[in-house]
Amino acid sequence: MKRIIVGATVVFSFLLSSVALADAYGDLLKAQTAFLNAKSWHAEEHFSNGRMVTVDFSAPDHWRIQPTPTMTEVVIGNDVYMIQDGRSMKMPMGGMMISRMIKQFQVSADPEVKKTAQDLGTQTLNGRTVHAYSYTVHGVPETLYLGDDSLPVQAVVKNSSMTTVVSYSKYNEPITIEAPAS
Repeated sequence: MKRIIVGATVVFSFLLSSVALADAYGDLLKAQTAFLNAKSWHAEEHFSNGRMVTVDFSAPDHWRIQPTPTMTEVVIGNDVYMIQDGRSMKMPMGGMMISRMIKQFQVSADPEVKKTAQDLGTQTLNGRTVHAYSYTVHGVPETLYLGDDSLPVQAVVKNSSMTTVVSYSKYNEPITIEAPAS
């Protein structure tokens, strides 16, 4: 369950930041709405220590988190499954934690974010035109890049020990996430 929280942290910080930004509030509120209305998406979290975690979401409440090449965690509603080495196990802890975390971050407003938010303007990221914003959440600098569709393309989070780059893709594409066969 801890990995699910880690795997979704950047996603939730995006939700927090888009509610709270002052000067860029309109654009980011539009981005938050677009993100929350996305029927599906894929994210790859690349950590500066070489690790990578993938996260898939399929509305309304299906998540697949792959923290290692040999382990996958699947959350469907209140059910959490761990799949490792071809074996699956239903975990005793329910998936409602993710739902509660999303709601908590949607209504939170952090004065630090409002104070530090900067509109960095239009930039090019991997050959794509994006709009960039920077801000600080709980002392951690973040940069968010939005596409023309107001959806996040990339988020960069830099704390004292690590940089995490999250690349988003596959918005509203069919992503199938099912409970493993018993």
